[in-house]
Amino acid sequence: MSTFEATLEQLPKPILDKLQSIIWRVRRLLIVRGIFATLAVGLLCLLSIMAVDATVTIFSNVIRWGMTILGLLITVAAGWWYLIRPLSRKLSLTYVARILEVRHPELQERISTAVELLSSKDPEEIKGSEELIKAVVDSAVLDVQNVDPRHEFKGGRAMKFVKLTALCLAALATILLVFPNHGWKLLARAVAPFLNIGNAYADTMVVKPGNTRIAKGRELTIEMQIRHDKLRRAELRRILIVGSESVERMTLMGKTEDGAQKFSITFPGVQEDFRYRVRAGAALSEYYQVEAVPPPVVEKRTIRYDYPEYTGLGSREEESITGEIRAVTNTSMTITSVVNKEVWKAKTILNNADELGDTNIDKNVVTTTFPLKNSTNGTWRLDLEDLDEFTNERLPFPIQSLPDKAPAIRITNPTVSQLRLKPVEVLPMEFDIIEDFGFSETAILVTPNGETNPRVIVQSPPIRDEKSGMWKGNAALNLASLKLEPHHNQLQVQIRARDNRPANYDGPGEGLSEVIVILIDQNAKSLAEQTIEAQKQDLTQAIRQVREDLERAKGDITNAERELARKDEVTPEAERDLERFRQEAKEAEEAIKEVAEKLENSVFKPQTEALENIAKEEIATAQQSADLIPVTDEKKDRMKEAAKARDQVAQALDELRDVEKSIEK
Repeated sequence: MSTFEATLEQLPKPILDKLQSIIWRVRRLLIVRGIFATLAVGLLCLLSIMAVDATVTIFSNVIRWGMTILGLLITVAAGWWYLIRPLSRKLSLTYVARILEVRHPELQERISTAVELLSSKDPEEIKGSEELIKAVVDSAVLDVQNVDPRHEFKGGRAMKFVKLTALCLAALATILLVFPNHGWKLLARAVAPFLNIGNAYADTMVVKPGNTRIAKGRELTIEMQIRHDKLRRAELRRILIVGSESVERMTLMGKTEDGAQKFSITFPGVQEDFRYRVRAGAALSEYYQVEAVPPPVVEKRTIRYDYPEYTGLGSREEESITGEIRAVTNTSMTITSVVNKEVWKAKTILNNADELGDTNIDKNVVTTTFPLKNSTNGTWRLDLEDLDEFTNERLPFPIQSLPDKAPAIRITNPTVSQLRLKPVEVLPMEFDIIEDFGFSETAILVTPNGETNPRVIVQSPPIRDEKSGMWKGNAALNLASLKLEPHHNQLQVQIRARDNRPANYDGPGEGLSEVIVILIDQNAKSLAEQTIEAQKQDLTQAIRQVREDLERAKGDITNAERELARKDEVTPEAERDLERFRQEAKEAEEAIKEVAEKLENSVFKPQTEALENIAKEEIATAQQSADLIPVTDEKKDRMKEAAKARDQVAQALDELRDVEKSIEK
């Protein structure tokens, strides 16, 4: 058993009860005073923080945290001073008894003496006899009955803090009732500086779009409206990824219909996330988050061509960067686009109007299939929309349906359009055909005069010339096999070719050559003689045309030479003469090329080769000299080039005469 417990057992119950009630009274008063003193200090700190926040625009969260932590430290210190420290002191029975005796001198220290004697372990020789101790204790019992703990220890000091706390609470309640928007916001900012809320005047502003998500690279416009007629400046404070805050002035756009001032700022291409807030006068908004989200972008595009079976081209698949589509009509197209993110909407649009084919979505893979029809021409694009409803950049790509054209036929032999033949003659024919894929039929059409429908003579299919890409065909028309009637004195002959395009693709395509007219005459010259005569006529006419062109060219270069001699610089008149010279020389060159191609395999091949040499040597050299004249600095050099061009043309004319003479031999 402890000493304290032994003392409690020895003390008379009246004294013990009274002293313990006093101790509990004192402790209750200390607790009440400490609690309310701490509350009062905390409320005063809170009101002070709110007052500072209401009068000063605080931009830094560090300052907000500093004020809140400082107020909390002051409140904790007040709690320690007024509550923890007093309650940590020990109140003994003797100490309480002495306090009573100090306040009541008439008790003559009998209560404390009784407590000390009963709790003392000294021998009787020192602390006195039992009778004496009993007398002191009995007297103390009588004295303690007259002591009232509530009277001895009143709550006056505690009530001061209670009243101060009540006053602070009343002030806070008044603020919250009279200015609810401002008050509650100031209170929240004071007790929770980590909250993202604007200051007391932030509600006077309307910020759009606030928190938002935007596709990277897109334009973002932030607007703010505030009712403040005299306000002319507002700023946007933006926190970048590195943590620094930039201040950017917003543009005053005027007033809205309801009279509010309107400010705005535009960011042309947002590439990264940022936070921002808006300040206008004393108002400072909360932080808003702008999240830059990558828009849907096609990272890889694969185009598959499944060509019509009749073309023999099979299938082809390629990765396309340009997105261009060019293929023969009726090709089945498959476009596979791999997107950088998952999409939930996709459409393939033709010419900004019609949806093209069937589009399927598998997370981030979009597949479009469609047939390439005759009308599938113009541009196509892929419209994407991701889960955030962001769209892609809608770029158009060219698309062209290449029709399978009908065969184009040119008869290369005979070269004339009208022949006079004996009814037993055999007409050899050669022809070139331009065709993409193949033939279902090649035939000679013969229509005697007086008949409506031509007679069809099927021929063997032509052979493809890999060098030129054309098809080469041969045929022989035996006039005797036609069994002509006596009145059939004229035939119209054509070559017909039909390609292998099936009927379900609007086939086959049909091409017809030019018409050759055959006049049936028993006295006609042989075919060889007529052919040579016609070729000779064509060659003679071509030489005549070339001579005329060169004569004019010679006159033009002569005029230019005179003009160059007259002036030290190239005059406009000289330039006009040179330009006419170039044109005439070019026409002569083209005429030579045309007749050379026409008579390539004729008996006049030596003459056509001679003409080609004239074009390559004399005419080409003359043109080069004429081209050098305007860019030559010295006058004498220009005159030299003009004379050279004139001499080359004269030489070409002489050689033309030699060629013309050789035709008659």
